Amino acid sequence: NYAVYIDQMIGEHPDYKLGSTIIKFDNNFQKELINFFSQIKKYLNLNVKICPHPKRKKSGKSIYKRRLNIKKSNYQLIKNCKMVMGHDSAAISLAIIFKKPLIFIVSDTIKNENKINRINQYAKFFKQKPFNISRDLQDRLNKDMFIYNSCAYKRYFDNFIKHPKSEKLKISEQIIKGL
Repeated sequence: NYAVYIDQMIGEHPDYKLGSTIIKFDNNFQKELINFFSQIKKYLNLNVKICPHPKRKKSGKSIYKRRLNIKKSNYQLIKNCKMVMGHDSAAISLAIIFKKPLIFIVSDTIKNENKINRINQYAKFFKQKPFNISRDLQDRLNKDMFIYNSCAYKRYFDNFIKHPKSEKLKISEQIIKGL
């Protein structure tokens, strides 16, 4: 019984050194994530596992007071979880494929308007309100988080995951066919 957080290295990503994609945040962001994960455990009885960003150094490291899950792939973690939390990562495609509820996380500590707008666009696409971990904790942590909009998932799958010329096979059938 667990939820997955898709790590995007907000505030730590090496690409921020380029200057064009700087995501400013204050030091409370990581503290808010740690608190949010504790609340997920308390109210939803779910442990939180981290899908580390591919560029994160993983040698025996823990982030957000949780050990990185490097023995299992993101595919395995998301396939077997109860819900997926993240921001605006392409890795949400796995949540769509496996029909896992998605929670789009924002925070008052993220100071980059473009980043917040992008997360809001994702949430809007899926007919959701982003979850602000600076404010929404106890008000929105309930079983409604496990509901997802199947029409929005299908639209996302058809527009962004499935190739237009692909056969109309289930993903499992395509994997078996590819073997």
